[in-house]
Amino acid sequence: MNRRDFFKITSPLAASSFLLNGVPVKAFDTSHLLQDVNCNGIEDRVVVLIELNGGNDGFNTLIQMDQYDTYANLRPNLRIPENAVIPLDTTLAVQDQVGLHPAMTNFKALYDEGKVNIVRAVSYDSPTLSHFKGMHIWSMGGDGTAANSYPTGWMGRYLESVYPDIENIPQELLPDPLGIQIGFGAPSTGFLNSTDYPISVNMSGQNPANYFTLVSEVGGAPPTNIPMSEYGQELAYLTEIERSTNRYSVRITDVFEQGANTIEYPQSSLGNQLKTVARLLSGGSKTKVFLVRIGGFDSHSAQIVGNNSTIGLHADLLRQLSDAVKVFMDDLIGLGLDNKVLAVTISEFGRRLRQNGSLGTDHGSIAPMFIFGTAVEPGIIGTNPDLQNVDNNGLVAEQQHDYRQVLTTILQDWLGSADEVVEDTNWGDFLSEKLPIINENHVVEPSCYISDLTPTGMMMVLNNNADIEDEIGTDTKLFPNPAKDFFYIEMTAEKMSEGTLYIFNSLGQAVKTLVLDIEPGYNRIPINIRHIPAGIYTVQMVADGAPLFTKQQMITD
Repeated sequence: MNRRDFFKITSPLAASSFLLNGVPVKAFDTSHLLQDVNCNGIEDRVVVLIELNGGNDGFNTLIQMDQYDTYANLRPNLRIPENAVIPLDTTLAVQDQVGLHPAMTNFKALYDEGKVNIVRAVSYDSPTLSHFKGMHIWSMGGDGTAANSYPTGWMGRYLESVYPDIENIPQELLPDPLGIQIGFGAPSTGFLNSTDYPISVNMSGQNPANYFTLVSEVGGAPPTNIPMSEYGQELAYLTEIERSTNRYSVRITDVFEQGANTIEYPQSSLGNQLKTVARLLSGGSKTKVFLVRIGGFDSHSAQIVGNNSTIGLHADLLRQLSDAVKVFMDDLIGLGLDNKVLAVTISEFGRRLRQNGSLGTDHGSIAPMFIFGTAVEPGIIGTNPDLQNVDNNGLVAEQQHDYRQVLTTILQDWLGSADEVVEDTNWGDFLSEKLPIINENHVVEPSCYISDLTPTGMMMVLNNNADIEDEIGTDTKLFPNPAKDFFYIEMTAEKMSEGTLYIFNSLGQAVKTLVLDIEPGYNRIPINIRHIPAGIYTVQMVADGAPLFTKQQMITD
């Protein structure tokens, strides 16, 4: 039985969280809410995936200086001149020395600021050299083997796991899409999930009203008869993406208009996409996963201009990437959101080390991944692969890391996903192979791991199950609501007991805790709220280890 089915049949007390203003708050799991302050804010963390579409040339992006002669001999035209390479980190051992492409000056600046982690020689088992299949594998979270081929996307499985009853949550409790992709002509199958609920939207450019989907692009109304097959499942997914456009368009526009940016972005597609992400976050979006894209990395020919290997198509793309990410990181600092956001690059594969006859490079396998943010452990993971270790296909054969190690680390050490969430994402085998990507001040401790972010607990059940309502004390009244200075709890108890009252803010922090004596019969208890800021709060009373009631209370100035 998977977690999704478990949540459908167990007691509502097992599904113990809900959202206030889109922010997840645990309703009954008071041990989670009252944990150490280091747990605060974990539920608000966000991942931004930056897709380098086409297969980035990792060997000209991160140049191995210890084996420069081997590299140069195999790239007589494409090699970056040694005196043009940007030295990255002189503290590294000689055999690990690397440099950046000269177009990546802003990457160097971010690295020097301690905001870049680089994972070397990344690929997966049985890599493919097909663009479509390669990105499909990364999106679905598998590899080139039949045993690890999945019908749903890894982002969809992750979001479905932490929101196991997502299709039953009213939009007013979960107003934002869980995933947003920008700059794509078609929805990413990474968000494909097993529900009929649209968990992501596909929007383009700087205007949030400018949505588009594959279904609308090909013309005609969405199909009504969908076949029972893998193709049918993906077609149904595209249809749901179109529905999600209508579901979320007003909300996204409102959030976008409430947001702001603190810095001028470069006038590039990726710059506009990251500018949009920052603005949505500053406007209050609670979206968990953003996916942005920069294309053009399929550099089979004309990778450089003339005899100058420092300029050309690849150089332009790396400069756009470097400049846009640097400004995005600076903007997040200006917005006070830098401790909330982590960005990571993905690409379907790397390129071959040997240049081809068209001043380009052909499809390869290993390539570096870059992780950005104030929360990263700065530095480089792994060693320089042996450039003379080449297989029969001309591929550098020294894969050191699986991309799922990187993403598993981000799911758990950054987003705080419990083991069962990672297992639901089909990456349980990588829990023992996590990498030192997140620094110790931001890595999530096991005591803070999150397995459920859904609002399917107490607040949802109150509308549907009268027996449970009696059990949890729905005869209890909080009034006045809204309240200023004081509100009262009115309740009837069968016996004398001692209860602990908690008032939680929207971040799940207990802003007030009281131990109260509950008398048999009628009780009318005044609660002083003069020193609590205005807002919507969760009031919960616990007695004998069980919640007596959980209710919302609005406090005004």
